[in-house]
Amino acid sequence: MQIDDESVANNGPKVHKRDLSWTEKLAFTDKAVYAFSFYFTAQTIFVTTKDWKVTTFNEKLSAIETLNLNIYVLILSSELFVITGKSSILKELVDSKYFQYENDTKSAEEKKTKMIREMEDMGWRFLKVALFFTKSLYACFTIDFFYAFGSFALFRETALANSMYLPLVLYLPSFFTPSSISFYSYSLMAAVQCVYLYIVYMVVARVYQIGLLPYNNMLIELKLYLISLRDFDDHYIEGLDEMKRMSESEGGREGMVDYGDEIRVDEFEKYHGGSYKKFKYSILTLFVILSCLVYSEYGQQIQNEFENVRHALYETCVIEKPRWLQNSFLILMIRNNTIPQLSLYNTFTINRKNISN
Repeated sequence: MQIDDESVANNGPKVHKRDLSWTEKLAFTDKAVYAFSFYFTAQTIFVTTKDWKVTTFNEKLSAIETLNLNIYVLILSSELFVITGKSSILKELVDSKYFQYENDTKSAEEKKTKMIREMEDMGWRFLKVALFFTKSLYACFTIDFFYAFGSFALFRETALANSMYLPLVLYLPSFFTPSSISFYSYSLMAAVQCVYLYIVYMVVARVYQIGLLPYNNMLIELKLYLISLRDFDDHYIEGLDEMKRMSESEGGREGMVDYGDEIRVDEFEKYHGGSYKKFKYSILTLFVILSCLVYSEYGQQIQNEFENVRHALYETCVIEKPRWLQNSFLILMIRNNTIPQLSLYNTFTINRKNISN
């Protein structure tokens, strides 16, 4: 966190801003990544539709997984690298500045500074947790490699035809099939696909940085507004004295999810494949559920902060306050009786209810 020296020298408000120079470079590399994801999505669709009738069940399953992954990466890349208008808005939110004016009380100024530091740390911790679950999710695709190499080490050539499957469908020659593949060519393709998975993870990580940090900044702005509103309500009549210590009671985590029903993923393998597929999809399902839980809890926290601001507005006494403040509350009451909310967070609420049920 930095303080803008120029604004302090001019006796203006103190400006807290974040140094995020990595958001300024969205040029050739990002366009190349978008072209990369578009190419692999197109070739996956081509290979899947071309050989769908002659492929086995496991190969069809791998094709669907690859297509789902590539479309997901393509959508994220489009949001970040193509829709430039939204990207510029998100960049401004990431680089947002937090103002503290001279009429803030000492207690409010200290509280704002402490809150900004804690919220920024919380945002980065959430980002690290989300990246960890995403990395673990992509690492699950390598289970096929370990299974194939382990089978080859134990049973040698007899295990090649039944165990050496590639988790992703890339463009391969027509003669490249599990029955004719050699161990060395399989190892080469496994290395190529591991590199591809790593590139995909880096794309998603970059999208997380650009896309999630603005939400944390928005949460900081809500808390700053709430602190200023309460400070103004407490000290306008009596003067700007030391603000009373506010009780910092933090509600417990709401809506603990009860996973009572066991998720069954063995229907895919009831008549097809081996038991290792059950293990693979069980791990995939686990990390998908954990990722949904992390996002739903974070979205619910932002929704709760909207509610706190709404309640604070209604609880603020406007008697003997300046006319501009009274008119502001009058307009708020006439035009809308709820705080404006982003429709995007309805997704978090819906997901939270679905998981709870």
